[in-house]
Amino acid sequence: MIGGPSTDRERFPALEEDIGEDPARYLDVDRVADLELARARIRGIDFLATLRAWKAVERNLSDRGVVSEHHRQQVMEWLDEREAELEEIGDRDDRLSDVDIESRRAGTPSTASQVRWPEREDGVRTENTVDADRYRAATDGGEDA
Repeated sequence: MIGGPSTDRERFPALEEDIGEDPARYLDVDRVADLELARARIRGIDFLATLRAWKAVERNLSDRGVVSEHHRQQVMEWLDEREAELEEIGDRDDRLSDVDIESRRAGTPSTASQVRWPEREDGVRTENTVDADRYRAATDGGEDA
């Protein structure tokens, strides 16, 4: 199609509702070379359930002849690699629960800093001071900014 890829593609609305995206958006492409966006998205998958949904969509597209066997092999290779990584490191929620929530919320306090700029043409030296506590109330749930 002139002007870009066709918007006519397979759709999986139930999966979009369940996992928040439709993997066919990335997978239903005509050429293997057009899979770079899918590859990037696969690298960013953080949940095994999402990854398995992607596998199901790829199998469905392949079984119905929407995508080629070469397409399927490449995508399944990427999905298998990511699945192995997730099985080793765990889902994102599992990884985050290992970190103390209160320590994440507290964060590291900002330090005050002073910046001196070089002299300007008018001979005036500019000096800025940053107040480390200025935004603390706004970020910790306080009412004042």
